[in-house]
Amino acid sequence: MADSRVTGAKRRLGELKTARAPREGHWRELMRLTRPLADELFGGGVRGDRSGRASGEIYDMTAGHGATNLAAGLWGMGTNSATEWFAIQAEVEELNADAEVGAWCRTVTQRLLRAFAAGGGNFYAEAMTYFLDLASIGTAIMYSDEDATAGRLWHATIPLSECYIAQNQRRQVDTLYRTFTMTTRQAAGEFGAEALHPTMRKALEKEPDRKWQFLHAVEPNDLFDPTRRGSNAMAFQSLYVDLEHDHLVEEGGYQEMPYHVTRWWCQAGEVYGDGPAALARADAKTVNVMAKTTLEGAQAAVRPPLATTDELAMRGIQFRPGQVIAGAIDPWSGRELVKPMQSGGAIGLGLEMEEQRRAAIKEAFYWQLLVLQAGDRATATEVLARQEEQLRLMGPHLGRMNAEFLDPVVSRAFLILLRARALPPPPPALLAAPGLKVTYVSPLARAQKIATAATILRFLEGALPLAQAKPEALDVIDEDAVMRELAGAYHVPGTLIRDPRQVAALRQQRAEAQAAAQQAAEMQQGAATLRDLGQAAQAAGEGV
Repeated sequence: MADSRVTGAKRRLGELKTARAPREGHWRELMRLTRPLADELFGGGVRGDRSGRASGEIYDMTAGHGATNLAAGLWGMGTNSATEWFAIQAEVEELNADAEVGAWCRTVTQRLLRAFAAGGGNFYAEAMTYFLDLASIGTAIMYSDEDATAGRLWHATIPLSECYIAQNQRRQVDTLYRTFTMTTRQAAGEFGAEALHPTMRKALEKEPDRKWQFLHAVEPNDLFDPTRRGSNAMAFQSLYVDLEHDHLVEEGGYQEMPYHVTRWWCQAGEVYGDGPAALARADAKTVNVMAKTTLEGAQAAVRPPLATTDELAMRGIQFRPGQVIAGAIDPWSGRELVKPMQSGGAIGLGLEMEEQRRAAIKEAFYWQLLVLQAGDRATATEVLARQEEQLRLMGPHLGRMNAEFLDPVVSRAFLILLRARALPPPPPALLAAPGLKVTYVSPLARAQKIATAATILRFLEGALPLAQAKPEALDVIDEDAVMRELAGAYHVPGTLIRDPRQVAALRQQRAEAQAAAQQAAEMQQGAATLRDLGQAAQAAGEGV
């Protein structure tokens, strides 16, 4: 008798496949234009085939370079392993000024960063592919979990071709069905030999490399109850199914959604996303045709077709450098019997039109923001203004990337380490007002926050003339708040900023020192006055 759980999972998989099918042709074309070596995705070829079937149809790789450049820029400016790209902070802003809370948050941040870099930087290796999927097809998926055998976090970018997703009423992806293959040996290592179907167990010895089709289904647990133990204590339920034998391999769950699905942008009513390559698609197809035509024209100009009087004139003629060609000249008149034909095509015009299309493709992939232009004589102010403009255009996409990728992946890593007791206990002040937030401090995030700092500086610059004419006007400005806002915008390390209590103590010491100095000066002045009076009285007595 068939397992109802397996039957239900396969039925849902079929529904999700039907819903996704209309998009697959579009994705296949985008992959061909931006990543021709991945043509096997979405039914475009055989996985692992590098014969060049798809890449042989591509004559211009501007779209491919644009997608790769954008992915590398997002990685380098957003999740660079060499920089501190996020920071854990208290949700109540006033607590971040507390020395004990600040020290705890910095410790947790450093442990999380080390966890992402552990095991050869698995997260950072997978993040590049993740961003490349986002740039090329607009939807990227990463799986994150704890590798219990190695005691570390484990991440993997999952191809969209394997995944089928659904979202809840708040447009959050909370359901993912993934079909994938594993060899017999891999399946035994993942689930244990005893969990496999008897047919697969028999193949373990004789056919360890035979591939089998599996399904991993993750969706909300309708029976979720955090007060209970077991599978119902998990917010998401998980099923692994051997599709070839309709065999339930493993049933379990997750406290958080382990698949992080990001859409570059998502049209209203859609589940899957679109990316920059979708905007560049028409130009990429156009420039590909134009490049082929220009190449054919250049070939015709370098090696033009030949015109002859008749077919017999060409017999036996071989065109090689230094070759003596007999019969190519009329012996009576000296007229050439074989002549090249020039079409008169304007190759330069073709190249100019190609560059116009390439510029449009580069703009779709934010090329100016992420690549320094050679020979660009713009001033530093002009470059910053240009970057600020580009960042404003990219801002909505970066906000979605934070919400759908970086927030979930950092939060899941934090909770995994917390459950493993790998984090220090929080200070009492934080326990009294619980709540944490993730603040992104990567170069890309800082560049967006520079606008805040620029606004403050422009305000101070405008207030300066008034303050010079009327100094009391500066009383409306909270100097401490200004300094802390600027420090936050430029992400000045917390170790360089004093705690408000330290600032208060320092100012009290300074005030006491100034008061003592003033008192000493007054006493010295009083003593001098008494001495002068004594000397004056003595002089007056002598005069009498």
